[in-house]
Amino acid sequence: MRHDGAFEGDYRILPSQQSDSRVVFEFNDLAAGQYEVLATWPQHDSRTAQAAFTIDNGIDAAVVIEVNQQLAPTGDDFGGRPWQSLGTIET
Repeated sequence: MRHDGAFEGDYRILPSQQSDSRVVFEFNDLAAGQYEVLATWPQHDSRTAQAAFTIDNGIDAAVVIEVNQQLAPTGDDFGGRPWQSLGTIET
């Protein structure tokens, strides 16, 4: 879906009636090391206050981070959008 307020105009949305659905971003063949996981979203009052992001490196226990998407991300800008750190993962 295209949205002028989203990073590069692209975003994914999960309607509330589909709460069992999810989006998976999988990265393979990463060099061993630490990677910071970042997310961005166009904030709006209609967004959830409890968006759950699960980070799983396949080694340690998965970590779930909840963010309030009614508020803007709280991190540095990149590409004209603020990005919020969800933490660092080690591969």
